[in-house]
Amino acid sequence: MTPAEDLRLPPALAAAPAVRFDRVGGDGVGFEPFPAFLSPAETTERLRSRTGNEQLTGEDFRVVGQDGTGGHAAFRRVRPDPALEGRPVVFLGPEDETGVVARDRGSFLWLLADGIGPREVTNPCGPSRRARTPGPGG
Repeated sequence: MTPAEDLRLPPALAAAPAVRFDRVGGDGVGFEPFPAFLSPAETTERLRSRTGNEQLTGEDFRVVGQDGTGGHAAFRRVRPDPALEGRPVVFLGPEDETGVVARDRGSFLWLLADGIGPREVTNPCGPSRRARTPGPGG
């Protein structure tokens, strides 16, 4: 996978930087969406340098942004279907923290629109306030 179109963000995610993320959540940890997904090679390099595990690859992740701690938000392929909109979003923290942020792209966009970033969702103490994301019925 090298073609540039494979790294382009879907329009809804590409528009996300227009929203101010200076103080996502309540603890001042910002979230910076990237202009394009990191390449699988760059993702592999970051995963390996962070964990020391040379067997890891970035093929199943599409990293979409980074927060102020150096943690990354990424879409994780969990099924053979390559469709991005149905993939869960995960947080890969700088201190080996990991967690599921959202069940799919739509839920992730709702969190960002509500001012809650990936780290705040996976924080064991929870976000500083409850998100107003829609439930399973929409």
